[in-house]
Amino acid sequence: MSSSVNGERPPRLPLIIDAIDWHRVPHNLLLEGPRASTEATLWRLAPRLRRPVKWMRRGAPFALPREEVGALILSDVGALGPQEQTGLMAWIDAHPHTTIVSTTAHPLFAFVTRELFDADLYYRLNVLLFSDDMETADTP
Repeated sequence: MSSSVNGERPPRLPLIIDAIDWHRVPHNLLLEGPRASTEATLWRLAPRLRRPVKWMRRGAPFALPREEVGALILSDVGALGPQEQTGLMAWIDAHPHTTIVSTTAHPLFAFVTRELFDADLYYRLNVLLFSDDMETADTP
């Protein structure tokens, strides 16, 4: 894990971003905030993702696809352990044309500062922080 955070916490966004906003977001996207808000936004963005789309749902065993996919959707990326985080970073490096869209309700910036979540992965996923009740995300 990285021992320092070189950036700042991402800006907060309204609860729902419209699917048309997808064209203004980075290649990879991590939606952090209340589950209902992040999941609703994910469902709005999903039809606009490049096919084929591979879904990795919350609670399912963590196994990255071997084949090339247009988009990889990860539910609850904040629950990944250190080995899974390292594996995801390697997978992202090996699949530069795949869009990664992930969600979490966990306060990942706090996890990064406590070295519970890899800082490099955090910034590679391009976090968008939703504003509803995220004050608890500042609490270590």
